[in-house]
Amino acid sequence: MKGKRTGGIGGIFGYTQNEVSKIINCYSVGELEAINMKGGILGAKSGYGTHYIESCYWPEEFNLPAGTSVVDESWGILSIDENSKSLPLATMQSTKFVDILNTYVETYNAEHGEDDDFVELLTWKLDEKTGYPILENISE
Repeated sequence: MKGKRTGGIGGIFGYTQNEVSKIINCYSVGELEAINMKGGILGAKSGYGTHYIESCYWPEEFNLPAGTSVVDESWGILSIDENSKSLPLATMQSTKFVDILNTYVETYNAEHGEDDDFVELLTWKLDEKTGYPILENISE
């Protein structure tokens, strides 16, 4: 895929009405092409508000989780937690990686289960065909 702002999960964090947007507990492994901004998770950030990337993973070849426009703090904040990082593709095809993803799921579900707007996160399993994690119960 080739666009101006290309990311493994999303192209751009734009303006948000509630001033908060999040990408959590995900990974990307595909090849990316971009005209000017690309990142392992997000192509770019624009717009006010606080935007979060939490426990997300991308291939080592993309040394940044998000494209270069995220340095403009006058356009809001992009917060990337310490768990988000680049990994070798072989690591992303392992039960150890599934365990990392599922630890986040368990913690998140336990901490937010009583929230009024709680949405339970699904657990991950290794896909037998690709060797990469997929969400359980998604096709059942």
